[in-house]
Amino acid sequence: MPARPDYGPRQLADYLGAFYGQVDRARDFGLLPEPDRGGGKRWSAAAADKIHARWPEIKAAVECIGAPGLKETRGWTEAMIRDLLGEPDVLTDNPHFKSAAPRRLWLLQKVEAAEALPEFATRRDRAARQSAAGVKASATRKLWKAMGGALWLTTRATGLKTCPGGLWPGWKPGSPRSRQRGSSGRSRRCVSARNRTRILTR
Repeated sequence: MPARPDYGPRQLADYLGAFYGQVDRARDFGLLPEPDRGGGKRWSAAAADKIHARWPEIKAAVECIGAPGLKETRGWTEAMIRDLLGEPDVLTDNPHFKSAAPRRLWLLQKVEAAEALPEFATRRDRAARQSAAGVKASATRKLWKAMGGALWLTTRATGLKTCPGGLWPGWKPGSPRSRQRGSSGRSRRCVSARNRTRILTR
């Protein structure tokens, strides 16, 4: 980039190879010297060179991450964000929908410090187990619905089979544990709604 006598915020961002938002955020956090030219609106070339020399350090200090990134890539939950990070460090306009709520951003250095705490590892592992259990339960509900809602279990076989017509002949509501005899003569038990999830998820 050709040398300039002074730089405005966007020109300074170009000179630093940064996003304008990063420069603006660095100013908000007091990490940049105040502009020394143009009535406090522009930086001189000397000031811009000093900022350029310190930019890697400044950039690391202002790098942020939003709630979606925390949840999708780093294992955070909304409750963990609330308890371990607190209020967002930065609020920005939603770039996709002007009427949407502002984007919440937290400093990456703050996030990494919280992730080094033993409490974070404990809560992340617990959240992962709960998420896996939820996925499994959802799959079980879909399977139960696809199979018609009623099953019978052969006591001499290892797999589950569907009852013809939805319910095994002779089964009566109120007696879900009653045993019936099928054409093969093997004892079969109709599984009640209360027990079906436990059986399907074994």
